[in-house]
Amino acid sequence: MKLVASGKRDAANIVKEISLASPSRATKIKMARAAFRKPEPKLSSEAALGILVDAKLSVEQYKIMRKGAKAVNSNLYPAYYLVQEAKTKCYPPEDSIEVTDTYAEIKLQALLNLTSE
Repeated sequence: MKLVASGKRDAANIVKEISLASPSRATKIKMARAAFRKPEPKLSSEAALGILVDAKLSVEQYKIMRKGAKAVNSNLYPAYYLVQEAKTKCYPPEDSIEVTDTYAEIKLQALLNLTSE
């Protein structure tokens, strides 16, 4: 590997520093570099569900948006299964729902409990 010959002097100096120093030097450099990285913004599954509902997106449209974000190395959108889990948390408990052939009923207290959470 001839980094100096190809004009990459900075890279050559870094490789030299890592290889000639103590074995823990590479780990220290890696940790120092990670400390300066900005944390990548990421939507919560609840926020992604809100976008999905507000924009009236289909599952496929959401997946296309997520794939587009991933194409530019962004993990902004959570996986769809996490959005589905957030959606199921918005439903009232099954014991508060009663459905028959002629009507459907949900206990008001169950809805109020969900709203207050």
